[in-house]
Amino acid sequence: MKVWKIYSISLLVVLWFTTSCNRKCKELSTLAFSSKNKEVLPYHGNERLIISVSQGFNDSLQGSGRLDQFNHINSNSSSVTDNQDCNGDYYEVEYNRIVFTSMTNLSAVQLAFSLEFNNPFKVSGTHKYLNIAYGATYEPHDGFFKNKYLIENDSILTNDSSVFFHPSISIGSTQFDSVYELHGYHTFYNYVDIIYYTIKQGIIATKDYEGTIWYFTKRD
Repeated sequence: MKVWKIYSISLLVVLWFTTSCNRKCKELSTLAFSSKNKEVLPYHGNERLIISVSQGFNDSLQGSGRLDQFNHINSNSSSVTDNQDCNGDYYEVEYNRIVFTSMTNLSAVQLAFSLEFNNPFKVSGTHKYLNIAYGATYEPHDGFFKNKYLIENDSILTNDSSVFFHPSISIGSTQFDSVYELHGYHTFYNYVDIIYYTIKQGIIATKDYEGTIWYFTKRD
């Protein structure tokens, strides 16, 4: 009798596990960026970014294309980039990314932008972000500068001390209009302190911890 009971319980556990794993998954909602949201990232992905400083050093970063995909995000996903198999109800979440990599032998630098949502299973509400990571292509890969910024329509929100908006600002000896001053987290001593960014041009300049201005020029 005991053997039969153990066998019956084991069979029920196997059937329950199989049914749970193979049950039909339900899409709860699709989270997608509007055309206005995508204007916050004003790159096609194949541009070249020319970096220059007053001391005469120049570098260039080449885009490797623009990734635009939808991921299935469920309660087991660690992030919105973690495209899980069907393990329960899920959200269909858009993810948009562009990476620029140094073209010279003088540096090993990578600049990555992404538009992303929060994981709806981890954070209540729906929030959209512009994520920026700027740093070395070698390990550790977390770079000189990183942060993400809330966006709404075609604007970056100035909801905390990491973002300031300037209708007009002089950066070094050059005047720019409608500029976001973006502050981030740093992981190396020679870190980038500030990124200057516009919706029309993208990144236009950076300032490092010594106050040196690095200008960015976008070329198609």
